[in-house]
Amino acid sequence: MAVPVPRVFMVLLLATAPVLVGWTHPLSRSAFFSVNPHVSYSQVGADPEAFVGTTLMLAGRIEAHRRGAQGTELEILCYSRNRDDRPVARDEECGSFLARTGVLLDPEGFARERLVTLTGVVRGSEVRAVEGTPYAYPVFEVGEIHLWPLPREPRPRPRYRDPYWDPFWDPWCDPFHRRYDPWRRYDPWRRCRYRW
Repeated sequence: MAVPVPRVFMVLLLATAPVLVGWTHPLSRSAFFSVNPHVSYSQVGADPEAFVGTTLMLAGRIEAHRRGAQGTELEILCYSRNRDDRPVARDEECGSFLARTGVLLDPEGFARERLVTLTGVVRGSEVRAVEGTPYAYPVFEVGEIHLWPLPREPRPRPRYRDPYWDPFWDPWCDPFHRRYDPWRRYDPWRRCRYRW
């Protein structure tokens, strides 16, 4: 006979589930909840001065890394984010922005074309010449930043050795045949010996 589960127990279990699972967002809980969800980047890009002091969640690809006495400045090309706030694709309507921090970031880690997710406080805008044309960059002060790891390079697959193409191919030393031959015992620590 099945024992009914009290509703209070189910409510407590659902309430503590996020605590039991843990915080899996790339940024800390305090940084995540400091973001204003009612303000979008397009609104800030249209009029940065009207949203000074507002915190946004941003993601993109680093285009330039500049270090100075005041800290580090990153020029970031804005990307759209997935539900884990990972940069996934370039946002054509977003453009680029400047992210500044008083911390000296490692130029090797925060190099060009690396993907980042960050919280940024709006500090206004700055006009710079891009290929001779003035461009207004929204300026953000970095609250917290997460550098995404580089994608893994695919491991090369071993080439299949064709006995009709490779004159030095020996079926007794081939690792592919070594696995599937149930009648011959192989010693992996002993050097392969030819039958002749």
